[in-house]
Formats: sequence, C-alpha cells, structure tokens
Amino acid sequence: MKKMLFMATAAVMAMVSCKKADSDMLDSARFSNDAAAHNKRLSFKNIGVLGYQSANKTGGRGMQPVPVANQYPIELIAELFPPTVNGQEIQASHVDANGSVAYVAYNQRLDGYVGGIEIVDVSNALNPSVVSQVLFPDRDISSVTYHNNRLYFVGACHMPNYPGFTTPAIFGYLDLTNNGTQFAGTGRTFNMPGRVATDLTIDGNRAYITSGNDGVFVT
Repeated sequence: MKKMLFMATAAVMAMVSCKKADSDMLDSARFSNDAAAHNKRLSFKNIGVLGYQSANKTGGRGMQPVPVANQYPIELIAELFPPTVNGQEIQASHVDANGSVAYVAYNQRLDGYVGGIEIVDVSNALNPSVVSQVLFPDRDISSVTYHNNRLYFVGACHMPNYPGFTTPAIFGYLDLTNNGTQFAGTGRTFNMPGRVATDLTIDGNRAYITSGNDGVFVT
C-alpha cells in the first residue's frame, strides 16, 4: 500500500512540473455567486430527525430487528437537488467540509463528461445557502477536498478540449475567496494516468490520489 501511494504522489508531482500536461483553461467553466437562484433547488419538505431503519440478524430465536442508528440519530436540515449542465442531469458524487462550509461535487449520471462544484454555507443550520457554484460542460468531478483556501478536485475530462492531455483522468484546484465561501475564478488542472481519478487527500505539500484504469472513455 505504501508503494502504491508513493507512486501516485510521484506521478502527480511530475505532472505538476510538466507544462504540456497542465492547463489553466477555465473558459468553459461557468462561475456564479447568485445565491437566490441556487437556493431555489433547496427543499425543506422532509427536514427533521431521520426515521430509524431496522436490520435483521440471526439470534437464538430466529430473526430479530436491530436498530441501525440507535444512539446518534441524523437530522436532515435540507435537501439540495442537483443543477443541470446544458440540459444534462448530474448527480452529487462527494462532499467535503471546512467548518461551517460544505463543498459538493457533481458528476454525470450517464455517459459523458459534465459536472460541477457548489459551496454551501451551513453556518445557520436552519437556513443553509448555496453561495457559489461552478459548472463544467467538459469534465466530471469525482471528489473534492479543502486545503489552505484552495479546493482540490479529481475527476475526468473530455480530452479534445484539453490539448496535450493523453488520458481523461484529471487533478487540479480552484482558488477560493471570502473565507472559502466563493470561487475566485482561477485555478489549474493537471493530467494524470488513468481514465478517471476517483478520490484524493492532501497532506502538507503532497496530494495522494486514486485513479482507475477501467472507467468508460467516451470520444
């Protein structure tokens, strides 16, 4: 396992230094800080403590119900329905949090490369707000993580839109402003081996990334 992590880190560091394998092209990205428009996709219809579910286990007298969450019930404060990109449906793929700010990643539900990221302010648990958004018509976002006022991401891209990229898998970051609650509109994207990068974590100045070679490549 240690060997695999070292190899992934070495690959990322090599690509960061390779001019042909990175891009700051954000021309196709659509940034928006229109909270009023974004919040129309929030629903408070089903808020409250989530109901218990029961699992079954085999005991001395047969099947017995077992409460799944009997000590730490989860309270739903809102439901956020995903946006659309060029009329295409996307779905939430990952969530990261930093204090009272949540970062939601989206990818394509079907074949293709479309996705996005939204920033949700949950400082008021009774009134969460989608304060910033970026949508991509040519890339999926698999996972995000916050680190030092940047939001790092991994996913996959539509290669014809990224000259010099040799595989669909991507890793990059977006700069943040206003205490991490808005996108600054700048960032970089790096190419990496694999058809799709699936997850990442940041430790100091190193990024540890998982990348799969069995994803679907759509030309």
